[in-house]
Amino acid sequence: MFLYVDGKPDGISKDLMELVRFVGNTNAGNACSPKLEELLGYINDLKMSPEVKEAYMTFEEYVESERREVRYEMRGEIEKLHEERDAAISERDSIREEINAIEEEINAIEKRRSAIEEFNVRYDE
Repeated sequence: MFLYVDGKPDGISKDLMELVRFVGNTNAGNACSPKLEELLGYINDLKMSPEVKEAYMTFEEYVESERREVRYEMRGEIEKLHEERDAAISERDSIREEINAIEEEINAIEKRRSAIEEFNVRYDE
């Protein structure tokens, strides 16, 4: 279907002229009636659907839309990585505490072994 929107308004109703003007330039400024505002809402919803979005947008709009989507996804990924990093740091700190506790036990055992050896040396003489 083709509409010629630059014709003369002789004998055409106001509503039809508004519709033709709106079809020629679909924007909020040309949606001058409640029905056209409703139609504009449907059109805007349709523009945002993935199937239509790519075909309808200019290249710059498409690129910006993709950037926004990637930023949103990357924020989620970055947040997830921060959580994983924090968990790894917490696990590392926990392992360090365990190592320190084991080293303290080893030192205590080594002191007892030394004390026993010293005791044995004194009583063996």
